[in-house]
Amino acid sequence: MPRTLIIIGLCIVAIRRETFSFYFPIATMTLISVVLSAMLWLFNR
Repeated sequence: MPRTLIIIGLCIVAIRRETFSFYFPIATMTLISVVLSAMLWLFNR
């Protein structure tokens, strides 16, 4: 699971609409990956 989250974190997520574009940065995805991995590790102990 942590590998999958890290791989997802290495990609830039782009949300594009007609009126705006939003890019989710790599660092934010990596941070979310680390936090989710830590939470899952704590719950599965």
